Parts: sequence; structure tokens; C-alpha cells
Amino acid sequence: MSKFAKSIFKSVPVNFNPVEFVREICSLQKEIIRNRTEAFRIECETRVRLEELNAKRDIFFSYIDQSFSERRENFDRLFKIADSALESNNNDQLAMVLGAITELARNTPFRDLTDMHRTRNMLNEPGHEWKF
Repeated sequence: MSKFAKSIFKSVPVNFNPVEFVREICSLQKEIIRNRTEAFRIECETRVRLEELNAKRDIFFSYIDQSFSERRENFDRLFKIADSALESNNNDQLAMVLGAITELARNTPFRDLTDMHRTRNMLNEPGHEWKF
């Protein structure tokens, strides 16, 4: 027997059971595989959730962009009508358009988003149609 083999046998405990040793290695390997699988599952779930959040963020910003763009266009149109009413001394039309401007200013695009529960449900609803 070689010196190396003799040195290994000297360091092996007297009650060493090679079958039990192999079982323990197999058990540890299975645990490592389970842990890697769980880590991969968590990573995949994280990616899915991040994609969902990014999609919801994009919808939200699109809603805001569209709402404010439409709002700006409405104000521009109403002020043009107000200018025309002033030029033609049409006080009735001016009163009506100033009322419309006041009403538009009073309403905010965020009004529909104040109920976060309702907004969350709309975001989670796959077939929900967003009207801008």
C-alpha cells in the first residue's frame, strides 16, 4: 500500500461507514439542486413581476400623456373661441366658453385615478379599454 493510501486510512475515523458517506453526499447534492431550482423559480418570478410593473408604468404614463395632451388641446380650442367671442362682442358666447374653461380647469386627469383600488383593478383587467 502506498504512503498516501496509508495516510488516508490513518485519518479515517474507526466508525467510518462508506455507504452512509455516499448517502450523505447524495442527500447534500439533492439539497443543492432543490436550492438552485428554488433560486431559479424566484428569479423567474421576479422577472415576471418586473415586466408587469413596467407594463403598468407604461400604461400609466401613456394615460397621463394622452390626458394632458387632450386637455391642452381643449384649452387651446376654448381660448380661441373666447378670443373670437371677445372680437365679435358676443357676451353670451363668451360667458358659455368661460364656463367651459372653468369646468375644464376644475376637472383633473387624476380624478379617475384617485380610487387606487379601482385603478388597480382596471390595470389588472386584460380587456379593459382605456378612453383618453
